Formats: sequence, C-alpha cells, structure tokens
Amino acid sequence: MKVFQKMSLVLAVAAFLSLGKGIGFSYAYNPWTTMTGDGVIAVNPFLYAPTLSPFTLGADVVMAYGFTSNIDLFVDFAGLTILSNFSYNYSWGMIRYDLGGNNIIALQASQLAVTPQYHFFFENDIFAAEANAYVSFPYISFGTPTIGAYLAPVYKLIKDTFYLYLEVDPSYAVGSSFALNIAPGFWFGLGSAGQISLSCSLGNVLSGSISPSIGLWYWITFSTKGK
Repeated sequence: MKVFQKMSLVLAVAAFLSLGKGIGFSYAYNPWTTMTGDGVIAVNPFLYAPTLSPFTLGADVVMAYGFTSNIDLFVDFAGLTILSNFSYNYSWGMIRYDLGGNNIIALQASQLAVTPQYHFFFENDIFAAEANAYVSFPYISFGTPTIGAYLAPVYKLIKDTFYLYLEVDPSYAVGSSFALNIAPGFWFGLGSAGQISLSCSLGNVLSGSISPSIGLWYWITFSTKGK
C-alpha cells in the first residue's frame, strides 16, 4: 500500500509537469550533496520558468540509483523546453563516489560538456551547509572551461518540514567573465511522500539587472531491498 501511495504521488507530479509542458536530497535548488542510498531508486523531476516575461517553461526528467552506500548514478533522460515551443535540448549522466563524511566526487557528462564535480554536505539540528564545486569543459572549447560552485546555507525553521535556504552561485568562464546568481528558496519535507524545493533565481546580479526565474524540484525514493 505504501508503494502504491508513492507511485500515485509520482504520477500526480508527472501529470502536473505535463500540464505545464537541472537520505535525502540536497535542500537547495541545484546541489546534489548526500548519497542516494544502497539499492535506492530516486525519481527527481525538475520544472523551470527561466523567463517570466515572456513566460517560458522547461523541465528535466531526472532519476538516480544507488549501487552501494557510496556509489550512485544520476541520469537526466531529457532536458526539455515546454513553452513557448516544445523541444528536446539535452541529456546527461553523473556517476558519484562518496569518499566518506559526505565528501563526494562526481563526473557529469552530456552532449555539450564534461564536468568534474565535488559535493559536500554538513548539518546539525538547526543549520545545514551545502557545496557543489565544478569545472565544466565544453567539447567545442575544451581549453576555456567554466569554473563555479553552488553554495547554500540552510536554516531549519521547522524540523524535517520547512527550511529556508539562500543559494549563491559564483562562476567564471575562463578568458571571459564572472557571474553571480542568487537564489533564495524554500524546502518542504513530506515524510515518506518525498521532498519539494522551490526557489526564485535572480539571475546574474553582476550584470546590473535582475532577471527573476522560478525553479522547482521534487524527490522521492523507492528501495529495491524491501525496506
């Protein structure tokens, strides 16, 4: 019955995404920090509104699997533009290994770039801190990578239920320019029904203007070991 209830909720989320047509998971909008879990399958859809005027909409269909407690694999089966025109944009895969103490190394690859990453997570009863540092090497300009990070302090307002976070995303395109994105957000714990994160990205604040966008992800897990 619990599995049926979980599957029903996943289908409801999928239906919501289609109407609109990047443990635990990390609390913030972008970083993946803790491991998925041994024998655990995770369903992790994303929904974006990258521009609000004119309104556009995109989605990512992401799933993960934990081969062991310290090795997992993420796959984005389809990065999609939904509005104003429907199109497939990319897919990617990311293999991760936990060195211990939530010090995680990862390698992500897509049709556009290969990206080594480092993920870290710390928390206590009141606060949490997340970090995802990366170097992205585009295939067409391999010698001019983008270096960046997703950094997110988290305040646990209501334990296991409602958290506040402020994601700070600095990046530098080698030989080009710096960028800094700020994304305040909310995390909602739904118990066995999963987790939801909702954020408002302000865009590159170094550009002198704010370009707000909305992002949402949902995360739910299923154990293949009957737990």
